[in-house]
Amino acid sequence: MASVIASARRSTASVFDVVTDVATAASRTLASATLAADTLHLKAREMHAAVRSRSVANMVVTDRREIMLAAKDYVDMLEDM
Repeated sequence: MASVIASARRSTASVFDVVTDVATAASRTLASATLAADTLHLKAREMHAAVRSRSVANMVVTDRREIMLAAKDYVDMLEDM
């Protein structure tokens, strides 16, 4: 009877160890996935900032061109008067 109880205790301890190992592995996997998601989010923010910066620079160049063309048209109009 004592050997049956001892065997049951060993089996229970073994099951507990397996459950603990699985929970630890799941926790580590979740931590890795969270880190990967955070890294991707940071990269997306960096790319968005770069695209936005470039877009603003392009808008400035376009605005300058339009101003210069309008000024040229105005000067041409004044010369024609």
